[in-house]
Amino acid sequence: MSGRFKVIGALMCEDVRQEVNDAISLIGVATPTLECANFPARRRLSPVLLVDTLETGPATFKVELKWRGKLRYGIEVEIEIDEVSKGVPLPVRGTVGNFDRPGTLALDVIIDDRRKTVQKWIVQKGTGGDAETALH
Repeated sequence: MSGRFKVIGALMCEDVRQEVNDAISLIGVATPTLECANFPARRRLSPVLLVDTLETGPATFKVELKWRGKLRYGIEVEIEIDEVSKGVPLPVRGTVGNFDRPGTLALDVIIDDRRKTVQKWIVQKGTGGDAETALH
């Protein structure tokens, strides 16, 4: 059953780490803007969903990243919810984004065949970051 949680938001990070004490460290959290020093560019993308858990038990859902409206990355996620809580960070296995020019990156979540765009980021020329690699 996937109705065990509600997605309330999403973050995009350069990296997400599970610490020894089970804490989650978010590194390089992006604002609604992802800056790249040059195009084409590559950026590490580690999505984190923010969820309210509604009941315990297994849950399955899909996460998709769309670049300029086209699917670039998709993953099916299976989790076990062990407690009811609010604002729980739920890291999703990351990928590398290849950006050929400025545009919009969208994160969609599909639960029980219902699609929801949770967050969009504007990818634009700027100062970039340590996780960026120019491809020239």
